[in-house]
Amino acid sequence: MQLIRQILTAAACVLANAAFAQGQKVTLVSSTVNPPSISNIYYLAAMDSAFKKHGLDVQLQQSSGSPSSLAAIVSGRAEFASIAVTTLANAAAEGIKAKMVVTGNFDFPGMILSTARVQSPKDLEGKRMGATAIGSMEYTIARSYLKKQGVDLAKIDWVATRQTSNTIQAMAVGQIDAAWIVMSSAVTALKLHPQLKILVDAETLAKVNPNPGGAVVITDRYSAQNGKTIEEMVAAVIEANRQLYNERAFFDRIVDKWLPSIYTADQKELLYKAYRPSWGVNGGLPLSVMRAALENWKTDVNPDRANNPHFSKVEDLMDTRFAAKALGEMGVMKDVLDTADWMAR
Repeated sequence: MQLIRQILTAAACVLANAAFAQGQKVTLVSSTVNPPSISNIYYLAAMDSAFKKHGLDVQLQQSSGSPSSLAAIVSGRAEFASIAVTTLANAAAEGIKAKMVVTGNFDFPGMILSTARVQSPKDLEGKRMGATAIGSMEYTIARSYLKKQGVDLAKIDWVATRQTSNTIQAMAVGQIDAAWIVMSSAVTALKLHPQLKILVDAETLAKVNPNPGGAVVITDRYSAQNGKTIEEMVAAVIEANRQLYNERAFFDRIVDKWLPSIYTADQKELLYKAYRPSWGVNGGLPLSVMRAALENWKTDVNPDRANNPHFSKVEDLMDTRFAAKALGEMGVMKDVLDTADWMAR
């Protein structure tokens, strides 16, 4: 009987490995798939070879924002979602069981752009600001910064635009007065719409208000049943980030493939310098950044749910087992901002 069990187990392993060799089909849903964005270049980079190397056939699916992306994995229409940490916190506070497993970049460079009639952040009181959705990254980053500048947030009228391109267009025609725009889109917006201006630059925002990029999230239900697939996804993302970090030519090639003729050489240089330090070369889950993001959520985004029965600290929203396994095999990259400090817990 023991021999039969061993044979059946070995057969199951062979079948599983064969399935991965052929390409395990999974869907990664994000609001930055169509059009693609340098802000989430990690999965475009992984599409080049890393996903295939790890036996994954990844389908990219567009959503209207982080809440929609999360809804896709909760409903089972997708396996992985790239969403804002604040969106995950909102859902977890309501009892949704999901966790982040890896991030492409743990800081999200961007700028607050505005129309010419806005001279200072304080001028935004009584005006309209845009974001893809209420509670989205664009919304929370801008609000957190403005609050620290003494702006009365209750005097700002927020407009949900569904997509960053819609936000930029609304600003360009004067329907809204300002918005936080991820740097990749901001450099293009300033080129296409010279009537817009930088109200708060990326360096100022990063110093005052560091923020995490989109985290790759899975449901607890999917995690319990598909550990091998998650391991391969996380390892592929880390490898793609490391290749981006180490090879400038690889970054240029991915940009030219997915975003042809959009950025000039000077723009690509600025973008590479802005994003490179924050690529998740060790999993992209630094506790200091994630804790700051959750604290911002508790105090500014959703204070009514700060105390809830489902979680109390950001570690409750992280599943680091898969990143730990990947780093155990490929080693921890040294002398980078992504220190993998969670491994010391």
